[in-house]
Amino acid sequence: MRLMLEQLHELGEYVSYFLKAKTDSIKFSLRKTLLRIVLAGLGIVAFAVTIVTGIWLLFSGLADGLAVLFGGRPWVGNSLTGMLLLAGVGFVAYRMVVAGERAARERTVEQYEKRQAQQQKRFGRNVSGASAAAASEK
Repeated sequence: MRLMLEQLHELGEYVSYFLKAKTDSIKFSLRKTLLRIVLAGLGIVAFAVTIVTGIWLLFSGLADGLAVLFGGRPWVGNSLTGMLLLAGVGFVAYRMVVAGERAARERTVEQYEKRQAQQQKRFGRNVSGASAAAASEK
């Protein structure tokens, strides 16, 4: 009986050891994942800051160049650069909206065409054919 109790204690110790090892493994994995997320976030921020700095320097240089071109009037260079930037942003936004609307319209037309094809296959006619037939009967 004593031997069996000792073996049960030993088994309990091994199970406890196994559970502790699994818990530590999960903690390590979580810590590693969190570190990767933080590093990825820092990388994204650093990349975004680099892009913003480059754009700032580009437009600042453009404004200074235009100021020199217009006789040393910085307000003219700054104003023209600002207008060019806003016009460019507006143009890109407009193109994105138009492209989005066109794609949505094409998807909708495609859905209706597929549905009419299913109706034609299933019933031998579709809603557009049925409406045309009804209009010709009047």
